[in-house]
Amino acid sequence: LPQDLENYPSKKIKQGYLCTNPVIRIRQSNDDYYLTYKGKGFMVREEHEFPLTKEAFEHMLPKTDDNTIEKTRYLIPLDDFLTVHLDIFEGRLAPLQLAEVEFDSKAAATYFQPPEWFGEEVTNRVEYLNSTLSKTAP
Repeated sequence: LPQDLENYPSKKIKQGYLCTNPVIRIRQSNDDYYLTYKGKGFMVREEHEFPLTKEAFEHMLPKTDDNTIEKTRYLIPLDDFLTVHLDIFEGRLAPLQLAEVEFDSKAAATYFQPPEWFGEEVTNRVEYLNSTLSKTAP
């Protein structure tokens, strides 16, 4: 991993899943709250995000049946105006670490050469989707 992670911007994230097929997720990211719908797929998929109030988030959180994830997301800049979203999972999913980069097109993603520290490529593996991880036993 990059040295001195604490020098990069970060977010504390707590998210829960109201449904995993299709994915309907609620998320707290620092002091912001969202409801997100995600379509099927891996590298490319539909995603719609809607703002929530803190009260709405807290009301829906018990409805996730403990399908929650907590992590710290570090935002690490790369060349070509790209940013790595490095998630360091906490609790039952520790010490899992996942790095993700979002692209403007599938072609850009296909030609991307990740830094060596990324490790194993897991983009197309269902077991690494956060919605799947949320259902793993404690």
